[in-house]
Amino acid sequence: MSSIVYRELELHEAPLLATIAFGAWDEQRLVGVGSLDASGVGGDGAVMKLDMLYVDAGYRGRGVGRRLTDMLASDARARGATGLYISATPTRRTVDAYLSMGATVLVSPIQKCWRANRTTFISC
Repeated sequence: MSSIVYRELELHEAPLLATIAFGAWDEQRLVGVGSLDASGVGGDGAVMKLDMLYVDAGYRGRGVGRRLTDMLASDARARGATGLYISATPTRRTVDAYLSMGATVLVSPIQKCWRANRTTFISC
């Protein structure tokens, strides 16, 4: 298997103007993707939202999600954010992954972003 290449994705849809996305490729195959809502949570640019993170099952546990999350957090910091809001499916593997990246579970989720059956984190 070749080394994985990471790069920013070009988004061409107008509703996504505040979205930044990065992808991970193994040769021609997209194996991971993550996106950031840079408009800020609740209109506050100090906290941006990790919109989505997906890693192909065959590539999980190999640092792809961590690298994509690091790239998104770095982009958020460059845009002035001091926090990264993450809302995730509360499976043990997902929760452990975000905790290992330094995220902490929020006791009180940000209401605008809250969804049932999710665990919410803050990181950056």
